[in-house]
Amino acid sequence: NSFGNFQPPKRIWVSNRSTDETHQARPTCLHSTFEKTMVAQEDPPHVPASTRRKCWAARDEYFKCVDDALGRMEAGDKTASATTECRALKEEFKDACPAAWAKHFILKRVNEKRVSKTMEHQMKQYESQHPGEAPDSGR
Repeated sequence: NSFGNFQPPKRIWVSNRSTDETHQARPTCLHSTFEKTMVAQEDPPHVPASTRRKCWAARDEYFKCVDDALGRMEAGDKTASATTECRALKEEFKDACPAAWAKHFILKRVNEKRVSKTMEHQMKQYESQHPGEAPDSGR
């Protein structure tokens, strides 16, 4: 043997949880001689196209209801309430989507609204400080 006493590194297959029919963990190889610390990555469960379409439709309906209610509230309608008016649609949205997706969509929407309001505020501030000037687009 021309390799002398060379021993290839041992491979260790790990899984971060027990496997079942719905969530199978993808094992990650760890080379003990390299002393790497790696966490097993889990394959996301497959979500059929029909389920994705139902989820997106339910999301769009719920967010439209919220937008409509908030628009009426901003217009002065004291009886408008996004919480009560859209409760059923929110439950449908949460039932139609995987929990992680629903959380992601809600957080994404909140962040987009926050950025939009910040940009509007900054534009108003700029326009009040520089009347008649167009803001520099940064290009």
